[in-house]
Amino acid sequence: MTIRTLRSFEKDFEGLPKHIQKVTLKKLDYFKDNRFHPSLRIKKIQGYSKIWEGSVSMEYRFTYSIDDTTQVIYLRRIGTHSILRNP
Repeated sequence: MTIRTLRSFEKDFEGLPKHIQKVTLKKLDYFKDNRFHPSLRIKKIQGYSKIWEGSVSMEYRFTYSIDDTTQVIYLRRIGTHSILRNP
């Protein structure tokens, strides 16, 4: 699968603390190799049938969706738990 970032993800990422950016890049490497790597704690977001969340740390999360037709994963948002209110 191809992974692409939405502008919202890029903007969120730019605003993260530098150490969280570094951890995020490592976690995204895991994500590329194995979307269900245990450290990512992947799960669907309740109330959204096509949006998933993954863990960067205990405080930070990222959201993504998958276009089943094109097999493209879209990284949507990244930040603290508050992003889950508007994934």
